[in-house]
Amino acid sequence: MDTEVRVFFIFSQFRSGSTMFCNALNSHPDIVCFHEAFTPSRDAPTDFNVVLQEKIDGLVASGQPIPKFIGLHGQYENLNDQIHIADVPKIHLFRKDEIRGGMRQCLMGLRRVDKGFDLDVDIANNATQVRQKRTKEMKTYSTLDVVSEKLMRKDSGKIRFWQTVRILNHLGARHSKLTSSIKPEGYEPRNMEELYARESQRRRCTSRSIFKR
Repeated sequence: MDTEVRVFFIFSQFRSGSTMFCNALNSHPDIVCFHEAFTPSRDAPTDFNVVLQEKIDGLVASGQPIPKFIGLHGQYENLNDQIHIADVPKIHLFRKDEIRGGMRQCLMGLRRVDKGFDLDVDIANNATQVRQKRTKEMKTYSTLDVVSEKLMRKDSGKIRFWQTVRILNHLGARHSKLTSSIKPEGYEPRNMEELYARESQRRRCTSRSIFKR
């Protein structure tokens, strides 16, 4: 492994803008960020050094140059060991909107019933646990809190200048504009009932389109 490569971690919840954030970091000339690098599967490695070496080998095999910085993203649930690795910069990406931040947990908790779906998940408790964990780790390690709603300029793919500066300073990377081809969704559910209705309708529409093919 190239000792010149500097590694950093990105921790996030579901539906927190992590795809957009990693996409923006990949616009930096010295950074390559791997989204969902620690997503568990049957044969996927979870050891930090093994995952990193696999990513580097993949870059070499594809003929791409080795970057100065490599970012490895994962969700809190999959990074219990990695979060305690010292001397590696860490970024916590989260949403202040607990309803939106818990959307994925809602979808994972949806189970089929006679009419539509039934919700069985405690968003507020989940958000509190993640917030407490993030606060604890920030006191111990070199971490940076990033609020996804404050990242991007309105109606633009550009990350705000002051956000770009603090992120790149935290990583020790040279200053450069960060631009994402992915823009945040404008929809914000006001309550659980609205979220329930919208996602149930989306699932019915998706099922109909599949059967039409």
